[in-house]
Amino acid sequence: MRYVVWVDAWQMQCCGEPFAVGDRVGWTLRDLPRGRVLDDVVGPEVAARLTHAEEHHGGVAEDAPVVHGTVRAIRAAHATFVRESHWVPGELRTVRSADGTDDVPGLAFNGYVVDLDVEAPLPEAPGPA
Repeated sequence: MRYVVWVDAWQMQCCGEPFAVGDRVGWTLRDLPRGRVLDDVVGPEVAARLTHAEEHHGGVAEDAPVVHGTVRAIRAAHATFVRESHWVPGELRTVRSADGTDDVPGLAFNGYVVDLDVEAPLPEAPGPA
């Protein structure tokens, strides 16, 4: 099964582990924050394809499962900040590896869109009773 995962630039820059296409990774994933910010940063079409966000700074249960999988593609997401709380998507650049330093002159680096082939999907959240 393929997940399309958002990896925040700030998380990679703080203490993320570099990864590359073909690497096997183990990530804690969380539900994706939907809304204008991601739509603005990567564009609504790309944002709609995102399935999860990688998280290692909180916001998930301590016993949250680690998802293991193989990285199949990485795209660095860049945007332009034009006014208070408003981003304009700039570009998604295909890269072979990710270490949090994918700067492009004139654009802000925001994170990575990662295609991850998972070995076992996350369990479905229980529905309403």
